[in-house]
Amino acid sequence: MSKLNRLLLLLLVVQVGVLIAARLMPQERKQITNKPALAFEAGKVKQMEVVDGTSDKKERVTLVRAGKKWVVASAGNYPVDGDKVGDLLGKLAALKAGEPVATKAAHHRALEVHKERFQRKVTLELEGGKKLAFYLGSSPGLKKVHLRLDGTEAVLAAQPLSAWDVGGTPSSWIDTKYFSVDRERIASFTLKNEKGELVIKRDAGKWVVAQGEPLKLDQTQVDSLVSTFSSLFMRVPVGKTVEAKYGLEPASAVLTVVTRKAEDKKAAPTSQPTSQPTSQPTTLITQRLRLGAKVKGGRYAKSDASRFVVEVDSSSAKELAEKSLADLKEKEGGAKPAPGGMPPMGMPSGMPPGMPPMGMPGR
Repeated sequence: MSKLNRLLLLLLVVQVGVLIAARLMPQERKQITNKPALAFEAGKVKQMEVVDGTSDKKERVTLVRAGKKWVVASAGNYPVDGDKVGDLLGKLAALKAGEPVATKAAHHRALEVHKERFQRKVTLELEGGKKLAFYLGSSPGLKKVHLRLDGTEAVLAAQPLSAWDVGGTPSSWIDTKYFSVDRERIASFTLKNEKGELVIKRDAGKWVVAQGEPLKLDQTQVDSLVSTFSSLFMRVPVGKTVEAKYGLEPASAVLTVVTRKAEDKKAAPTSQPTSQPTSQPTTLITQRLRLGAKVKGGRYAKSDASRFVVEVDSSSAKELAEKSLADLKEKEGGAKPAPGGMPPMGMPSGMPPGMPPMGMPGR
């Protein structure tokens, strides 16, 4: 075959390849075209339930629309923080997916969208009572998640979302800060528990005992206690009704904090100039927190400033329930330097006198 013929044959092969690709490309584009993964309108959802399949007990949270806001129905109708539900519903309604990545039930467990093995199960209740349930599983890529509609076998790779974007516990949806004071404005605090009662005030920037026998306090220990209660977080809201089982009446520990609030008040105009400084009046604000019975991993608690009984973590609760004045007292003694100062570098303490420092030859 001549060189010219070989060249013509090569051109023919290229042309055939181009024609085949042109015929296949429309079909390929059709296969990868993204379509809505879920068919619903975010504004018509009135309830959402999320089950966390990764927890041992498959924890669940139920969120209900209350007017223009959302509440955690499974936690005493505690208000949702901001617009977290609305944001998530918008993401779910905007999910896109191409052709199914699996069409047989045999793959559901591996992709973690099985009815018994999943990362999240979400059930949306729409206006009119219609429900839409689906499973979220493993991630095939960044901001992608395997998704399967309940009652179907096809598994989609939906985006942009991950299962971790969908909280399965009440704490995922609320502001968990429950009791908060500005520690720089604390004037005094009282803690009464089974160990007794302690009353501590701030004097010239230091913590001192406000009543009883004067004691020298360990400032670090008091600061640690103040840090515990100045920003106290809840594990989960319980409800608005104070039940006997919560052990709040009487409480096992009662914390009362008094803070100063400086108020700006303009001085009244006078006809005579004055060199006397005008002082701002100070308002004292009192906040009270009660600790109740123990619950697994924590204790019940109730702040007078909140309508809700909550559970707080056991470590924070222990500080308040068991701390005594003796724990805050400055310890006596401690390591002191030996008479005459530190031994020479390299010479161990207690070496007989006359011995040369380590590493130096004697004369």
